Amino acid sequence: MDKDTYIKLFRQNLSQTLNQMNISDRHLSMSLEASEGYINNIVNGKSNISLDKLFEIAVLLDIPPHTFFDFDTPLNHRLSRMQSAFLQLKTDEQEHWIRLMEAQVMYNKSMESTAKEDR
Repeated sequence: MDKDTYIKLFRQNLSQTLNQMNISDRHLSMSLEASEGYINNIVNGKSNISLDKLFEIAVLLDIPPHTFFDFDTPLNHRLSRMQSAFLQLKTDEQEHWIRLMEAQVMYNKSMESTAKEDR
């Protein structure tokens, strides 16, 4: 990939992250104590972002900065959404979801074993 492609993907990731978190460009701009159109200008390619602001955004959104650079697959976006939601849960609720996912994995494995035995 070339530099322009990376920049475009970064902007898309920033926009998608804000959409997934239900945060407007304007709201984030104001939270950063920047001009109202600051984030919109970044997303639309009219401005570039400094590393300082990038890290500030990550802190405000409570996500790791690398989230904006995960260009590989939609899985990264799903994992980021899951992490964001997971971190908003209480500890006992987090444990509940972990047990539920582990149970689903075990169920899937047992179904795969049963299917193999039926062949």
